[in-house]
Amino acid sequence: MFSNNRNSKPLFFDKATIVSFILLYFWLLYGTIAIYWSANKEVAIKEIYYLLVFSVLITVIVYLFREIDYLKKFCRFNVIVFLTLLLVSVFEILTGVHLPTSRFVIEDVSQSGFISRATGFFYNENDLSYFLTIYAPFLFVQTVRQKNRIIMLAMYILSLMICTINDSKIALIGFIFQIALFLIVKFWKQKRALLYIVTPILTLIIILFESLTGIFRNQFELISSQISEKYGSVYLRIKLAENGLRNLFNSYLLGNGPGNFQVNTTKIITNANLENPHNWWIEILSNYGVLVFIGFVIVYLYILSRLIMAYRNTKNTNYFKLNNFYFMAILSWSVFSISSLSSSSIFYSYTFWLLWAIILLSIEVYSKSKYLKKPK
Repeated sequence: MFSNNRNSKPLFFDKATIVSFILLYFWLLYGTIAIYWSANKEVAIKEIYYLLVFSVLITVIVYLFREIDYLKKFCRFNVIVFLTLLLVSVFEILTGVHLPTSRFVIEDVSQSGFISRATGFFYNENDLSYFLTIYAPFLFVQTVRQKNRIIMLAMYILSLMICTINDSKIALIGFIFQIALFLIVKFWKQKRALLYIVTPILTLIIILFESLTGIFRNQFELISSQISEKYGSVYLRIKLAENGLRNLFNSYLLGNGPGNFQVNTTKIITNANLENPHNWWIEILSNYGVLVFIGFVIVYLYILSRLIMAYRNTKNTNYFKLNNFYFMAILSWSVFSISSLSSSSIFYSYTFWLLWAIILLSIEVYSKSKYLKKPK
């Protein structure tokens, strides 16, 4: 079905790409129609414009770059971007100086304490932490040499430390999920090793970390206090989710219209200066209704199943660790379901849409069947 000529671009796509395209352009059509009943049509038109741009971006990337060479280039580029971002973040933390794109500059927010939070190239610290969680796994694709492994592991640990300093709880949960999934998959065949070696080591590390910092106990007490006393980010996020679901049912499950979540926020949330959903799933459900939401969930899970299939059936080569790439793609795509709960709104950010394109690109490489394991 696919041509072996590198210069030709076949018109046929993998099923994961096809269902993604169907969803994206149905999403565009539905969102365009939803402008009609949107309370703020200007915001709705703006969001549909961004959705069009990102849909075309995904289409072009997948069509033009579905070769293994481009996956390798992406991994190299990701390391460069990551290293630059980490250096900028460390500089921010140590000096308190931020880029003009940071909310600390735009809103003239002062910070107290010995160290400052980091925003990198993004608007706020949650946006940075969200980016670190979904792109960090790809660092380990380029770990062929031992010295590279040490460098990438150091960058990963530094990313985790930055999220801790930023107090991004969702990002930290995302990192813990990644690490746990990594260990389970890697040691699944060696069940004794998982039971007798990995589990005790992890338990000891967690106990030692908790005894030194008390971070888990403190966070649990803080979250409980915020919910019971009705203050803080946790309580407000719960109210935002309730608000989104209430507006969904008020719209007869059709959605409030593109970008109109904040138009319908309740007074208690508005007074707290929080109008964005801070939850990708609630944002899609509230703005676009159950049809687009269910469609996205189905496509999301189907892509994950294709990544798992690619991981099981592909092989590594001396040229590129393709099997390793699919494993890291699984970690990245899976953790998105968690890390997407941290940022105020990721709809207008390129980070998720680019990840979607890269994931589809990698599945297209798999569908060519050139790098499959030979049957025994």
